Amino acid sequence: MAALQSNPLKCYNSHNLLGGGQYEPPVSKEEPTMRFNCILRVVALTLVVCAFALVLSTCGGGKQSSVASLQSSDRSGGLQAADYPADNPPVEVSLDSALVELDALETPDGVDAELFAELNDALREALDQRFSSLTPNPSSLTPAKLVSTPPTGEANRVNDLQITDNGGGTYTLSWHYRNLGDYDQSGTVGISDITPIAMHYGETYDPETEPNCLLAVIDGNGDGKVGIADITPIAMYYSTDCAGYSIRGSSTYPESLDETVEIGTVEIALATGEGRKRFSELLPESEYQFFAVAPYDGDSSLGDLSNVVILEMTDWHTGTVDSVDDVGEWTSLAVVNGNPAISYRDDTNQDLKYVRASDASGSSWGSPVTVDSAGNVGLFNSLAVVNGNPAISYYDGTNMSLKYVRASDSSGESWGTPVAADSVVVVGPITSLAVVNGNPAISYLDWGNTALMYVRADDANGESWGAPVTVDGAGDDVGWYASLAVVSSNPAISYWDGTNQDLKYVRANDASGSDWTTIPPVTVDSAGLVGEWTSLAVANGNPAISYFDYTNNDLKYVRASDAGGIIWGTPVTVDGAGDDVGWCTSMVVVNGNPAISYYGNTDLKYVRASDASGGSWDASVAVDSEGIVGEYTSLAVVNGNPAISYYSSTNADLKFAIYY
Repeated sequence: MAALQSNPLKCYNSHNLLGGGQYEPPVSKEEPTMRFNCILRVVALTLVVCAFALVLSTCGGGKQSSVASLQSSDRSGGLQAADYPADNPPVEVSLDSALVELDALETPDGVDAELFAELNDALREALDQRFSSLTPNPSSLTPAKLVSTPPTGEANRVNDLQITDNGGGTYTLSWHYRNLGDYDQSGTVGISDITPIAMHYGETYDPETEPNCLLAVIDGNGDGKVGIADITPIAMYYSTDCAGYSIRGSSTYPESLDETVEIGTVEIALATGEGRKRFSELLPESEYQFFAVAPYDGDSSLGDLSNVVILEMTDWHTGTVDSVDDVGEWTSLAVVNGNPAISYRDDTNQDLKYVRASDASGSSWGSPVTVDSAGNVGLFNSLAVVNGNPAISYYDGTNMSLKYVRASDSSGESWGTPVAADSVVVVGPITSLAVVNGNPAISYLDWGNTALMYVRADDANGESWGAPVTVDGAGDDVGWYASLAVVSSNPAISYWDGTNQDLKYVRANDASGSDWTTIPPVTVDSAGLVGEWTSLAVANGNPAISYFDYTNNDLKYVRASDAGGIIWGTPVTVDGAGDDVGWCTSMVVVNGNPAISYYGNTDLKYVRASDASGGSWDASVAVDSEGIVGEYTSLAVVNGNPAISYYSSTNADLKFAIYY
């Protein structure tokens, strides 16, 4: 490693769900209370939906006197037309047929007859109001009818879908049944669902600790007690039908049902369990990484999509992109017109080069394009998509100036003429390109004055550039390893203060980056020689930085406590296994959590956090260990998966790796 340590710029890289949705109960509207004809007193039915979590258990407290508890129960709220589920064809149910079925229902064994009669009358009243809210067909003299629908709405959305690795390449999906009002869990909300209320009337449980017990299923209003108010959901969701669940797959994180495809089904009869019924199904083989389920009814109409689970990928695929001469230093990876693309340095010819994959996953690549060959160019390059076309910032070693060039098309097959974004003597190393407030902008090092600089174009394409701004010139050696990103709408930069050997961060006071003086730079980490090879990204709303701790030879990560980056948390050692881990870091957010590619112990390595903020991290993996590989890493999300461009020192080649 002596050769690497002797060059402080070696390896510098300048480029850089399930969960279930949180259930919120619907809000009931006030309305006059209903009167039960049989008991001549006010009974108001509560409209509150129970929120459930993933706990499989049985439950129940002591059963109170049935009649006494019914007479003393608190009945508040009531049904309104706006609370009813939407009516969708095809199965029609009339009020008369429902009442005939209700009249034929016998008192269950062991249930007080008076109690059952009162519950019967309450359901009759609720059904009458439910049907009376429907709009009859103007061309027909027949009464309005309810139609069968699959379970919909947040109350019926599966929010506890899980995926389990069985080993041997097989996985199991598991989740709990949800169909509010279907207390006997037959698949359809109907008259028979009054029976479980009668059999467990007055029993209590703890909704927080026993959300999947039998009483939680019957407790439709979610108050922790089985009572007369639980009749309301039966009327609300009457005839809602769940014939089974459709297992859905997607290659990218789906935001809606339309973004998934069906890869299998499971019938309601296959659900098991003593409490809330549970499904446990072997995941069908497919090419997808993201999975969810949705209920379907007897007509195969689909309900709402569940929470999404991710099948953690198990294999990195590596390949050589360019092997002609000594190529692949200073790589920068981005997705260009749907496919991965890389800018890099051809060290043999001292040229700036660019290559784009022929497909979305980078399994095959096109021919490399020489973007600039005028002198010693292409060092410290950074690739980004600018106004629809790929663009690159880089250092022109011959003229010792900062250069910028943009392609003439969206794929980068042809390129325009490079322009000097800053031509003061010895400026331009350590470039980082980003689109800031609509125009391209670059952070870089003024090598002559060893100051951190920033410049932004005057137009969206980068044809002309504004006056460079000195961001931090305090000290004799600041601005190394700079990484530019937009943080809370304003440009921000992480960098190394070589004078004090500290990690620093600064954010502009405006969206374009014209004012960097109002808020001074923040020293993020000063414990030893720290802060080389920084990479800045936004993790869970706040800025975060990956970097190298030279003193301890460790990969470090730190995240701000606020959205602007004024206050920073305690740095986390992400990888400290062995000597020299954490060089050439590149960080992006992968499937919701921050992830880092880096060079360590002569290998290309990758690690992803266990949570969205980066408070804890999974074990790192060696992506490529064939020889000395992994310098100049650049990490990006490609076709929904993490991917890395990097340099093989052993073979002097440009390489690419993707995880799927």
